[in-house]
Amino acid sequence: MSGVTNKPELSESPLPSEDFNQPSSSKGCYTGCLGCLGAAVLLGLISVSFSYYAILYTSLPLNMVARLIESNPGVKIHGLSGTLSSGFHIEEITYQSDSLDELSKIKDVEFRFNGIRSLFSEDRRLIIEEFSVASGTFYFRSKDDPKSSSSKPSDKTDEDAERSEKTNRSEKAKDFFKEIRIDLVEFSKIKFIDVATKKTSQLKDAKMSNFHFLDGKVREVGKYSIDGLTIELNDFEMQNFNGNPADGFSIDRIRVKNHLEQWSDVQNIQLKFNGTDDLLSNNQLVIDRLGVDSGVFYFTPSDWNSLDAPKFNEITDTDFDGTQSQSVKIKEISFPNLKFINTDTKFELNIQKLSCDDLEWKDGLLVDLGKFVFEADKIQLSSGPSDSFPDQSATALKREFIGTVDAGVHPNLLQKVKFQLDICFLSVEETLVQMEMCDGQIKYTSGKDTCVTTLANFQRNDWLAELNVLTPVEINGKVVTTRKPLQTDETLQMDGTLKFGEVEFEVNEADIPITEGAKHIGPIPLLASASPKELKGQLYLLNEYPFMVLKLQDNKQSLTDKEAFAEALWGVAFADLNKQKQQQITENLSSFDKLTPPETETPANPQTGN
Repeated sequence: MSGVTNKPELSESPLPSEDFNQPSSSKGCYTGCLGCLGAAVLLGLISVSFSYYAILYTSLPLNMVARLIESNPGVKIHGLSGTLSSGFHIEEITYQSDSLDELSKIKDVEFRFNGIRSLFSEDRRLIIEEFSVASGTFYFRSKDDPKSSSSKPSDKTDEDAERSEKTNRSEKAKDFFKEIRIDLVEFSKIKFIDVATKKTSQLKDAKMSNFHFLDGKVREVGKYSIDGLTIELNDFEMQNFNGNPADGFSIDRIRVKNHLEQWSDVQNIQLKFNGTDDLLSNNQLVIDRLGVDSGVFYFTPSDWNSLDAPKFNEITDTDFDGTQSQSVKIKEISFPNLKFINTDTKFELNIQKLSCDDLEWKDGLLVDLGKFVFEADKIQLSSGPSDSFPDQSATALKREFIGTVDAGVHPNLLQKVKFQLDICFLSVEETLVQMEMCDGQIKYTSGKDTCVTTLANFQRNDWLAELNVLTPVEINGKVVTTRKPLQTDETLQMDGTLKFGEVEFEVNEADIPITEGAKHIGPIPLLASASPKELKGQLYLLNEYPFMVLKLQDNKQSLTDKEAFAEALWGVAFADLNKQKQQQITENLSSFDKLTPPETETPANPQTGN
């Protein structure tokens, strides 16, 4: 029939009729999802395992680092092999700067350790089995002007900050690692060549082994050796350093250049001592020998800063393992053929012999001074046991120093001066001293709180040339300096006579206070022994040149001009005095302005600093 659509016939019972009456099952979907998840997890585990294996047991990460390094211009790495689990080996590393034609090279770099896993495990152990470099040659160009680096003022603040940062990093490393062991570190045939100056610094071989750090303490310091180290810089040179801490070292030569282009030079330096193992284990330093063959030293006193000088206790109280050094002993020191040149004055001191044997101190106390010998051009000094201080304990250290200073060591010294110095060391805080010189005209003794200087008819003109400053020409008397316990201020007691010019003065008052920080001591009242004009004086001792100033008073009138001084002290006109005596008066009068009483001194202006 037209317009009627014939429906297709259904196949016969394709599914059981009951299946259409049951809810559909999700079992197949679950199985499929679990299969996909399992596959993903398995794939992830395989990926992690492969990544872990690739990172630790293949050279893949090292090659990535190598390519990163080689991205820098001029750097090439050849023959890299190894893994992060055991270490690596590099056949050659080359580097060439744009400003240099020469090619720097490092050959056969070997690094083997316990693996990166141990660094971050619970016990955090770093064991370097070997770190070695077979050879290396490095080219560099120094600055065109060698003086530019030396003339630039040093920034101590930056240096201190950098030193502090390095210390902090070192401490952090110790805190992080529970154990650090170094079996072998060795560098051989290393050269640094300055293409500008052609100076070459080189090292034949340097080795470190058997270092062990565990639980915050160094268990073994290790063994070290340096063979054939030579350094050549613009202002420093060292030739052929050989040795190690266990046996000491030797250096053929050291040279240091100052700002005046003068080279201080020391040859054949030898040091032999007990080594760092004994030093750390028993807190004792024993120097068997310290010596040189010769030396020339240029020094500039005007550049010295006393604040930079190390203190004796800072040297002897070295902190080795958290405690102070218990014992320091020097068996032999020998420094012959030394020359010291003062660049300020051009003065030269030649030392033929300087030696010291059996010097020892324990627990900060000097035990033995040993035998000391000093022989120079015009100075001789030797030491030995002292027979002085019979009232002190026989166990106290007593030493005698006998010496001479020849005429000519200073232009103003007229004749040889012999002296004897005896010292008794009772404790760190108390030392007894006795000294006699100038044929007994000067004697000095000191204890813990009292110093006494006795001058018996000391004739200045017998020993010293005419000076350009006013000083006594004859002294008889005693000067006693006393410090009371628990106080810093001292008291000066004077008793005797002083002769200025032709006039003898008596000390009129004994006790003179010495205030710490004061610019001068005094006034010390003086009264002429015989003078119809009732001549009086006031003597001041200064902390700076000319060190002594004399004021005079005649019939209550201060004498402040040259003629009055010449008449009072020599009884003649100023023009009739020789040049030295005229200079003495002129220098003395010009120093009056240094005697401003402290209470009238103008305070410093906080804004100007003046």
